[in-house]
Parts: sequence; structure tokens; C-alpha cells
Amino acid sequence: MTTSEAMSRPAATTTATNTASRPLRILVLVAAGNIESGPIKGCLQFIRGLQGNELVFHLVAFQRGPDDPRATAFAAGAAAVGVPVEFVTQPGRDYVRTLRQLRTVIDREHIDIVQSHGFKPAALCAWLHLRHGLPWICFCHGATTENWRVRCYNRIEAFARLAADRIVLVAEAQRTRTLRTLGRGRVRVLRNGIDLQAPVKQSSPPIDVRGQLGLARDEHLLVAVGRLSPEKGIDVLIDALSRLRAPRVRLALVGDGPERERLRARAERAGLAERVAFVGHIATPGDFLQAADVVVLPSRSEGIPNVALEAMALGRPLVATAVGGTPEIVVDGVSGILVRADDSQRLAAALDRVLADSGLAARLADGAREHAVLRLSSTARCSRLRALYAEFRPALAAPASPSPGRIAGS
Repeated sequence: MTTSEAMSRPAATTTATNTASRPLRILVLVAAGNIESGPIKGCLQFIRGLQGNELVFHLVAFQRGPDDPRATAFAAGAAAVGVPVEFVTQPGRDYVRTLRQLRTVIDREHIDIVQSHGFKPAALCAWLHLRHGLPWICFCHGATTENWRVRCYNRIEAFARLAADRIVLVAEAQRTRTLRTLGRGRVRVLRNGIDLQAPVKQSSPPIDVRGQLGLARDEHLLVAVGRLSPEKGIDVLIDALSRLRAPRVRLALVGDGPERERLRARAERAGLAERVAFVGHIATPGDFLQAADVVVLPSRSEGIPNVALEAMALGRPLVATAVGGTPEIVVDGVSGILVRADDSQRLAAALDRVLADSGLAARLADGAREHAVLRLSSTARCSRLRALYAEFRPALAAPASPSPGRIAGS
């Protein structure tokens, strides 16, 4: 991309002076089935935190048609937290139609930068970047690997994002040799943060989770929140439950996904059907996190897990696997206990330690809350993201030039 190409697009026909003084206008393109997914919660968080005189965000998502119920629910959820959303329609695989709609939005809103979250947004933003010269920031979240199609999408996104002006990772653990080689100088690591005042949705007034599950006073409650898919390691957690020495322990699984029936059958085969509650997807997962004696994150892979952030902000004891970016936010023995993935025996041993030692549980809870306050606030994340956007101002404000080059800092 040349600087002159970037400055010739309709959305950026401004003088150097007024580009430097007016807000940067950023189109945030997302793909998710519901408002509760981790990447979407992160987008809503920074939009609320940064929207103002310097930065103006325009959130865009996909719908299958004007009567798409998921889009209606998505819009309602975004509106409830004060973030309007616009939809582009994509029936089937008509990407040409979708690109035309995106160009209409970009021209109408005078967009300066496009920002992608997910495979489909990355593919579309790559085209807008290469064809129309729009500066592009590609956010890379934790990837699922549930089937061959998803794995193929992950590979395509990994290749496409190499063209981006900035590649944003949520954890140092996401860095690969490819990114270090081809993306040197363009890669930024911006870990997820948490709103310490309202870390996760909870009922008001609070519901009696233990009563709802029929737990006795002397029963312990383990809670795992997340999609029921292979990378979340719930099968390992069920195996660990069968190994626990601690008596009278129940497990609540909050979330849904393709592995639900297989996991239910696994629990039944292990004789744990009465001890595992499949809660499903709910709007207020914080009710269960708050009620947990221990929050468990048994994942095989992660970016920066929002569940861990939420549990720590609520001051709940946490046992998690040391995968992805989890060790970057959980201090082993201080704000949680870390174990290796795919090891039900070690997971069970860690859970037994916390359940048997109320003093340890209390220290982990206090350490988790303190670490979240000091290191993991959404305010700190927004500050780092504001600095990232500021990197684009010099090139956007510069006069057109025929010489090739990326934005400053590439």
C-alpha cells in the first residue's frame, strides 16, 4: 500500500490539519453469535471506555437477513450497555454483497481505520485494506479447534493478517515464529482487562444458586463457565471430579456447545450424573461464579480467558491450566493455582488442596482480587489501546506522497 493510495480513499479526503484535530473514526467489525462471547465483551468494554472527542467507534456485525433473531438479540444486548451496532447482511457466502455494504458504511461514516475481530472480519478487512488502502488493525483472540472447517479458517486468518498494519495479540503466548519474522514492528500485545466495578453480569437481587442446585450446607461447589467444546477441557474436569478425595463435591457447567451430549454421557459412565449440573447458557453467569467455592478453568488452549479475569475480580479461588495467556494473568500460588493441561490427576490434586484448606482458599481469593485491581483493570487496557490508535495519526494526517510505505512504526 502506498501513502497516496491510503489518502485517496473517499473516507479520508481531509487536510493534514483537520485530520490531526478531528476524532479518528474506527469501524470495528465483529462476528459472533451472542453478546456474551469473550471477544465481543472486550469490544464493548473498550468502546465504552474510549468513545469520545478523540476516538469515534462504529460497531458492525453480521446478520443473515432482516429477521435474524440472533442479530436482534445481539443489538438489544449491545444497546443495554450503551453501544449501538449496525448490521451488514450476508446471506450464504455472498461476500461481494457484504463488501459493498461495508464500503457504504465506510464512506458514510468517514472511517479512517478498520479493525477486525474474528476470521470473517479479518478476511473482509484484508480485502478493504489491500484494495482500497484502508489502514487495518487485526485483533487475534483465542482460537477454537473443534473441527476441520474451523481449523481451516484459523489458517486462512493467520495468513491474511500478515497484511495488516497492526496485529494485536491478547497474550505473549500467541506469538509465533511467523509473526516474529513477518510481523516484526507491527505486533502489539494488549491483554484483556476487567471492569472491576461490574466484572460480569449478575442477577439483582442475587439468586440463590446453591438452593437452585439443591446443595446441602456441607457440599462444595465447583463452577466452570465457557463453551462446551474440546479446547475447554471439560472432559478432563469430569475425570478429575471422579478422582477427588474431598467428599460431597458438585460441579456446575455454565455454557453450551457441541460437546454437551458427549460430556453428559461421560459423566453418566463415570457415575457422576447426579454430581454434574449442565446449566446451559445463561445471561447472568456471575451468579454461579460468585457462589463457587472454586472456579475451574481446565482449558487445553486459551488466549486471555475472561472467566479467569472475572473470577479474580470477584475474589474467588481459581484453579486453571497453564495454557496460552493464562499464566500471564494468574500468579501461581498467589492469585490462583496453575496445573498442566490434560492431566486429570494433577487437576484433582489441586482442587483437593483448595477444598481441604480454607486458609489457602481465602489467601487465593484475596490475592486474586488484589492482582486484578493492580494489574488487570480495563482502564489500563484502554490506555494502551489509545496509544495504539495514536500511532496512526501521523500517516493519516500526512500529505499524499507517491512513495510507498506503511504507517509510521511499521
